[in-house]
Amino acid sequence: METTTPTPSPPTDPTTERTTEPYRLFHTTVRAAERISPGFVRVTLENDQLRHFAPYGLDQRIKLVLPDAQGHYADFWKVREISPATRTWQQLRNALPEAKRNLMRTYTPRAVRPELGQLDVDFVLHQDPGPASSWAMHAKPGHELVISGPDARAGNRIQGIQWQPGKASHLLLLGDETAFPAMRNIVAAQAPGTQLQAFLEVAEMADNLAWPKPSAPGLTSVRARNESPYGSQLRSLAMTWAKNSGAAAARRGDDFFAWIAAEAALAAELRHLLVRECGIASSRVHFQGYWNAGPRRTQ
Repeated sequence: METTTPTPSPPTDPTTERTTEPYRLFHTTVRAAERISPGFVRVTLENDQLRHFAPYGLDQRIKLVLPDAQGHYADFWKVREISPATRTWQQLRNALPEAKRNLMRTYTPRAVRPELGQLDVDFVLHQDPGPASSWAMHAKPGHELVISGPDARAGNRIQGIQWQPGKASHLLLLGDETAFPAMRNIVAAQAPGTQLQAFLEVAEMADNLAWPKPSAPGLTSVRARNESPYGSQLRSLAMTWAKNSGAAAARRGDDFFAWIAAEAALAAELRHLLVRECGIASSRVHFQGYWNAGPRRTQ
């Protein structure tokens, strides 16, 4: 796909620009959409507004506000001036009839380039695609996408980030392919001296995209489902870890932290394994359902 190289925008100077709103709306357009593996599409978004997008990385949550089937947004999304406060646009959205509300989905940026006004989002292509992956499959340069994301001018480096290991030096990541962008960000951010283990299940090995080279020593294990049921490979990796390392992790107390992200029921099951069966304090285990195998949400 041919693209032109944008002229870099000057980075935000936090000493001259401030806002009290940690999140704002960013009106973006698609610069490129690329099938980077059988199970992933990477969409690159751009707009000069993104020079204010905070590149905090880790598992930073953003909201993608999806256009309707005709590619349209409710009128209040089209405000091009200073974005309204989060509570304001949420109230406006919630006041609309349900059929007129643009759907929202939560994602983690794969990469943020404020100096270019760009960010990348990796979308998993589910066998039964939801609204976000369906949008990504058909995204073309020039298509619009509204994002609620962190504003660097607010200086709030923790809102929307669940990765809170404290001073722990022994870390465990458990996730499926939907967690891969966040897991890669977390691995890349680790400092020397940290011991990290990351276990990932993907649909097929071609979806095991390049991992960043961590500063910290660690072990990354990836298994593909292929024809096996969803969750079987991640469950097996977690159970082997629990047998070999669970008791030692429990004894480490605050020096251990686990992060789990997968389908909601599987994430809860893996948390139970670590907390109930290994004896790890619940405060040292973060778990989150990145998607739900139950009925699809319409909100």
